[in-house]
Amino acid sequence: SVAFSAEPRRLSGVSGTVYAVERLDNSTNTLAAFDAATGSVLGVAVVGNRPIGVLSPNGSDKVYSADERSNQLSVVSKSDLADDGTATAKRIPMGSFPHHMTVSPNGRWLYVAEYGSHKIGVVDTRLDLRVDGFYASGNPAARTHAVWITNDGKDLYARGVDPVLIRR
Repeated sequence: SVAFSAEPRRLSGVSGTVYAVERLDNSTNTLAAFDAATGSVLGVAVVGNRPIGVLSPNGSDKVYSADERSNQLSVVSKSDLADDGTATAKRIPMGSFPHHMTVSPNGRWLYVAEYGSHKIGVVDTRLDLRVDGFYASGNPAARTHAVWITNDGKDLYARGVDPVLIRR
């Protein structure tokens, strides 16, 4: 059994921000920022349909959500988040069903699994544009579910029908 308190309690030794997306069909979908120590809402922004993932590159003032049913990423500036839900998200058109994301160690490149295809989209986080894309599989019927990058940024792995190592 889990107890919830009306008053947020501060967790000792915990700090930072937690970002989460609300994934609802036939309703407004949001990205929210929470204080990790108290659970207090810091800000909310409206994003596209059926967001599946959320990511904030280290050292960045941006938060990205993969909005699979809108075929886009939403980008929100952390400083623009407002608790009244009026923060404006920029939209980045993507391929079919953008799904799980990963970011390069330097924060410059965002790799997006395009689940409706066998592709990976590449977003330049300085421009907030999809600047490239490549196949994660030679099988056109494959579906790219997720991507991971190694700590040194040299290898990218994709998970779909079969795990694939992609040298970039």
